[in-house]
Amino acid sequence: MTSDTKHRTFRDDITLVTMYLNLGCFQKGKEKGKYVPKLSKKLYDSWMPVFGKIANPTVMYCETDELEHEFKDYRKSMLSTATKVIQSDRSKLWSFTKQPAVEKIYGNPDYPHFHPNTIAEYTCCMHAKYDVLEDAIENNFFNTKYYAWLDVGYFRDLATNPEKLAKRKNFKLMVPADFDPTKVAYCVVWPEEAKSPFITTEKVFKENRTWIGGGYFLATGPVMLEWIKEYRRYVQKFLEMGLSNSDQQILFAMLHTEDEKPKVPVQLYTLENPGKETDKGGTTRGRSNPWFYLGYLCKATWEKKMGIETPKEEACNVM
Repeated sequence: MTSDTKHRTFRDDITLVTMYLNLGCFQKGKEKGKYVPKLSKKLYDSWMPVFGKIANPTVMYCETDELEHEFKDYRKSMLSTATKVIQSDRSKLWSFTKQPAVEKIYGNPDYPHFHPNTIAEYTCCMHAKYDVLEDAIENNFFNTKYYAWLDVGYFRDLATNPEKLAKRKNFKLMVPADFDPTKVAYCVVWPEEAKSPFITTEKVFKENRTWIGGGYFLATGPVMLEWIKEYRRYVQKFLEMGLSNSDQQILFAMLHTEDEKPKVPVQLYTLENPGKETDKGGTTRGRSNPWFYLGYLCKATWEKKMGIETPKEEACNVM
């Protein structure tokens, strides 16, 4: 942050930062051994209307007039002062300056490949989260204390029924009651992965191991800026080791398998009983999902403050 903002009083709010870079249609991994349906702009477009219901100040980074107008249209129910859309040139982002090094690693026929993590553009796009977060914090568009990265599709479950979404009242994300402002918060998605005594940095990358999710993470502005520096330092270190993958493998290695740990501490949130269906009065309330725990916890924190009951189908994600 600039010197003139260091002594400013910040709003006790979260600025959400998101981005959409069109990578075309691509495969997004497997579930139960089978490839999941391909992700496309059409699918992302179906998720984006959720941003019209999130009342937090939001910064969207994109590359086209079409997407800028589309996003502003989704946000038209918000105050105009709560939305900022910035068109960026990916070639000028730090993450994409690393694309030649990433391509060199993936060009090795002996290097394992995983869709889409080991597609160079996708890898750089995942690293670019940190580039645009840095820009949003340094520009301090909304004068908030907290900043969070939010994937476009993070709240996709709320968009499955457009008619129901249209009737939904606006909501906000608020920092959890136990959040430590000296740390950056992430969500654990596969806790067992970190318990293996044989896991190494090389295995994390070459076996596509995931421990922490990168879809939503949270910190104060100053802490996030320091964290971004650390993240980039490890990206560069791993590239020099001939290792590359998505942001989630970077996080796993830098926080767990590397002897030298980051200078910025991390607060990990873990959902109890992930995947467990919960019933009340004979009615299925939904299936808990560890990937979305932290985001839904922030939503439930705001709802609790406002005296609003968390919808039953979402309650299992914060139990």
